[in-house]
Amino acid sequence: MKKCLNKFTISFDSENPEHLLAMNILNSMERSKADYIAKAIGFYQKNIESNPNSIPENDVNELNHTNDSTNVNQLFNSLKGFRD
Repeated sequence: MKKCLNKFTISFDSENPEHLLAMNILNSMERSKADYIAKAIGFYQKNIESNPNSIPENDVNELNHTNDSTNVNQLFNSLKGFRD
């Protein structure tokens, strides 16, 4: 059994566009990373996992085709409001 249930170590794949997006978001934050991740997981489970068709098709395509830092940064900037 895990010693500390409230601690995690995460490694991101710098070749994966979705991971690059997550890295950019988390590295731009000073604090509250755990709150942000918890809210994102809760939002995903409530809204996306239960209704995968709720994401507009153009957003899915943008996520699937984001493969350079410029596109990742543009996508990151479009998602900044999620933190608020």
